[in-house]
Amino acid sequence: MLIILFQINNLNTFLVSLLILSLTMMIVLIFLTRVFKKKNMSDNLEDIKHKKNFIVSNDLIAISSEIPKSDSDKDVNIENANKLTNVESVDIKSENTENPENRIRNFSDASNDLMFCLGMSIQGKSHVRDKTPCQDFHKIEILDNEKNFGIVVVSDGAGSAKMSEEGSTIVCETAIEYLKTVIESNNWMSSNNLPDERAWDIVIRGIINNIQVDLLNKSIEKNCELKSFAATFLLLFFTPKKTFFAHVGDGRSGIKIRGEWDSIMTPHKGEEADQTVFMTNEILKPPDLKISGVSVPETKVIKEDIEAFILMTDGCEDGLWRNNKKVDMPDGGFQIITINKPFVPAIEKLFEFIKKSDNKEKLLFEFLERYNKNLQDEFDDKTVVFGFLK
Repeated sequence: MLIILFQINNLNTFLVSLLILSLTMMIVLIFLTRVFKKKNMSDNLEDIKHKKNFIVSNDLIAISSEIPKSDSDKDVNIENANKLTNVESVDIKSENTENPENRIRNFSDASNDLMFCLGMSIQGKSHVRDKTPCQDFHKIEILDNEKNFGIVVVSDGAGSAKMSEEGSTIVCETAIEYLKTVIESNNWMSSNNLPDERAWDIVIRGIINNIQVDLLNKSIEKNCELKSFAATFLLLFFTPKKTFFAHVGDGRSGIKIRGEWDSIMTPHKGEEADQTVFMTNEILKPPDLKISGVSVPETKVIKEDIEAFILMTDGCEDGLWRNNKKVDMPDGGFQIITINKPFVPAIEKLFEFIKKSDNKEKLLFEFLERYNKNLQDEFDDKTVVFGFLK
């Protein structure tokens, strides 16, 4: 009997030892896997870091076509194709019971004697409800206070990306720094030797490549996926002679020429609802990629003076843009057509209000929240940057 108990005791000891050994080996294996994965990501970054530079040659910026391959992000942002824009204006009052300071992520006033330029990014009501930060961001930089030279960038972080508020900040801040480097290297401001359409497209692709490297670098630093920083990209570079535009993803942008407002972009929209493309996607492969019938990125050069401009994320478009229109048919039915035009009464009213205001920040917040029913009902973050040039 004692021999049997002894054997059972030895068996239990053996099984416990075996279990402990197995758990130890599993922990070591997980640790080595994480180290190896991180090393691979770091090696990938080192492989592409040398491509993160500009080579100035013949007033162009030569870039590599190599793009980081770490992102598999395919989700994103698009409006419902059948959603009608029903803009119904309401009064804007001077008092507001809501404290806007907690919801304004950033406010910019870059006005001077030659231009009036403002921007605001505010937290959407859904983010207030969920206690999540505003994922929109914008940045304005005036390059010359004696001439109309300036850069505006707007970015909308993906709602599904956990660090997209940081991604939108990186997109805006680095885009301006990279473009300033190009402008200075090519002496665009002093010589007015501005690029043509092809050169501008090359420059933008180089800037986007560099931003992607920055985002990849940040994802390695934070030990998370690149798609966690997913964000859109809208950029406007205005000069006394030409205006240059580029975008990746959705949003809206327009300019005013000879008293008339018109759109200068077609949002990149996927086949499914709420789907677009972000800066974390491999958007330069293939180089002839098109979404919604336009290139990714979409670049434009406006070869005449502009009087005003406006850029916005999709949180503002239902209140400040005419996206779709209902057209009655002879048979009694109707058809929904895409028009993609600025809603001029709202935009001009915005300019009118701001010009007369002593507290531009407060009034701009109230306008974005309460000017019309669509803006009132919007739950997404909102960003708008606008200006008129004298």
